[in-house]
Amino acid sequence: MHGFDSQLSLVLATDLSERSDRAFDRALRLAREQRALLTIVYVIDDALPAEIGQRLHREAMDFINHQIDASKIKGHADIQVRLVRGRVHQTIIEQAKDTHAHLIILGIHRADALIDTFRGTTVERVVRLGDRSILVVKKKPMRAYRNIVVGTDLSQPSRYALELALRLFPHADVTVLHITSAPIARSMRRHKALADLGAQHQAQLLSMIEDVSAEMSRELEIKEFKLKASMEEGETVSVILRRVDAQRPDLLVVGTHGRSGVKRSMLGSVAERLLSVAPCDVLAVRARLEE
Repeated sequence: MHGFDSQLSLVLATDLSERSDRAFDRALRLAREQRALLTIVYVIDDALPAEIGQRLHREAMDFINHQIDASKIKGHADIQVRLVRGRVHQTIIEQAKDTHAHLIILGIHRADALIDTFRGTTVERVVRLGDRSILVVKKKPMRAYRNIVVGTDLSQPSRYALELALRLFPHADVTVLHITSAPIARSMRRHKALADLGAQHQAQLLSMIEDVSAEMSRELEIKEFKLKASMEEGETVSVILRRVDAQRPDLLVVGTHGRSGVKRSMLGSVAERLLSVAPCDVLAVRARLEE
């Protein structure tokens, strides 16, 4: 069992570049690990003349099929290729809805992972305007994800993030990281009432981990997960990046609000920054896994 009500559905958006090669390999690996439906989407600019569009269609289909045939990743997945004319980010979002995708997979170069170049990119637009969880692939995948950090603010969106991480990667070592802002942490050390609040946060963190672990254990029929709780203080993005630098995880997982636009959770408000600056792959999880 994979913990979803239906077959896991993935959408890989490719522009046939080296950036997309990394995402392609990760998407195919994940699809075959999960026996998922993988829809590979290539968008042809609808402003191009019809003749050029037709040629791109033929060449892109040949290239993608060659990639699939050349892959050495073992396992089975249902794979379909869709070549669609349109605007890139809108088409990706539409195809994800049409295939009832649980996850959109996109690639980004490490050199591109800077806030000033992230703004206005296809990834940013899909994050802002879409309603699906998004996996941004930055590293060349060599294996399944084994070392994962999940950021949490103890909100419902971050609970969903932990649930999805366990559904997709149940055998990984998972660190669940809760961050307290530095001013609040200093106040907690000075005032007993606030110190008690700190203890409450720790209890809530452990309770959330226990509850999610028990629920996922029943759904996935797995006896136990490799979960570790951690609490640190500081500015959210800085603390997470410091942990990523020290722990060197394969994947960073963060929660975002189920809605697009400005209505996001606290952790969701920094998810876009982490997508752009984190050196590892990042999974941004929407609050709702299904439509």
